[in-house]
Amino acid sequence: MAGSSFRWKTGQAPTQVWKAGAAVYVARLDMAIGELLSFWAGPIEQTMKRDAPWTDQTANARQTLAAFAHKKSKTTWALVAKQEMFYGLFLELANGGKYQIVMPTLQTYYPRIWGSLQDVVR
Repeated sequence: MAGSSFRWKTGQAPTQVWKAGAAVYVARLDMAIGELLSFWAGPIEQTMKRDAPWTDQTANARQTLAAFAHKKSKTTWALVAKQEMFYGLFLELANGGKYQIVMPTLQTYYPRIWGSLQDVVR
């Protein structure tokens, strides 16, 4: 309806049952998002390890590529992808990004992750 609005009338605020139902929904949604990001972390880590464009000297750089879901706060999740070797930043940024693997892999997965997150909230 165009021009319509919604307003609680005095004494008609959400019931405790409604509030409890919303809390359950939010908790389940939070859990589903964590599980979804954990699911995507596996393929992202595998892709980074498989497709890293450098030649390993010690295999440490490839072995320490990692991806995981991280709960940052009560309402915030992060999907972390990183290179854990001290020279990982060099591999990602030196030579005009020629040896990057972390960001290109994440960019490849963004559309699929976003699509699956949208499916969760529908």
